[in-house]
Amino acid sequence: MEAPEPLSAEFFCASCRTPFQNSFPLDAAGRCALCRSGLRGFDAAYSFGAYEGVLRELIHLYKYGKIRTLAVPLSALLAQALPRDEAFDATVPVPLYWRRRLQRGFNQAELLARGLYRRTGIPVVKALGRLRPTPTPRQVSVTARAARMWPRRFARETSRGSAFC
Repeated sequence: MEAPEPLSAEFFCASCRTPFQNSFPLDAAGRCALCRSGLRGFDAAYSFGAYEGVLRELIHLYKYGKIRTLAVPLSALLAQALPRDEAFDATVPVPLYWRRRLQRGFNQAELLARGLYRRTGIPVVKALGRLRPTPTPRQVSVTARAARMWPRRFARETSRGSAFC
């Protein structure tokens, strides 16, 4: 299997890190239209690469193939995606509903967060709760997923400040 490729683009939104082929969609501060309008619901997002090809295969093996050991290389890729000049107070893994956790055998987000902690020292804070089961992302369209996500999920502010989710 080939090594996953990092995101490669000349222009990125300063907030959500969405890649663009040119600077046209970005304002003077480097933000895209969704971030300018406040529709994103977060301050910034970082990703190692596009969810396609080898990276997508690795993530699917990790989540659905139950290959826990992939947390080590995937957390290393995630650590590479974080800017070196930013400080983060915490990593907040998104919890699984108890039945889904039993099906998968472990919480993939939590293992990634722990791996990220080992590489960066960013502490893991369990600040979210899952109140009811929800369909998996593969069962719901992107639009429907975005519409139901923000009103139902929230991160409490920790005593140390903001958190990296």
